Amino acid sequence: MKHVWSILCQTSIRDQDTNRTSIINAMESIGFILNKEKLDKKKYIPINLEITSLWHNYGEEITDFLVKVDLLNFAEKVISSSEMPVPKPKTDFDSGKMKSATTRISINRLPITEAGFYFFKVWQEDKKDKKFNLVAELPFEIKIKYQEKDVKK
Repeated sequence: MKHVWSILCQTSIRDQDTNRTSIINAMESIGFILNKEKLDKKKYIPINLEITSLWHNYGEEITDFLVKVDLLNFAEKVISSSEMPVPKPKTDFDSGKMKSATTRISINRLPITEAGFYFFKVWQEDKKDKKFNLVAELPFEIKIKYQEKDVKK
């Protein structure tokens, strides 16, 4: 299974009739306003992100495979990691074999330590040696504007 591309976006939509994927709001950065007095060492920011990837097997039938995504801070320390098993897809009616697959990994909260560049690293498990190989690195900038005190409405 070969990785073709990955993109960080707000969401993606898969059209069942055409088998096409639409990427909605590609993301390369996001900004937050946080209260400096309440900032913990690690803060979880609620967010809706998705890593959408296209995989292709170039003429061979797709089997199941495993994808891992790590979130690294600017010091390249892993602050979050998750794995996603990708089952063998249903066959395509023309050839009886599915030759490509799209994966969508949802992220609904982002652990951050401070402003700066973070990286989502996408890995694919090699079934032969059971090791993960890096297939994509997606930079993502976190911008934080600090306010000194709570603003009461």
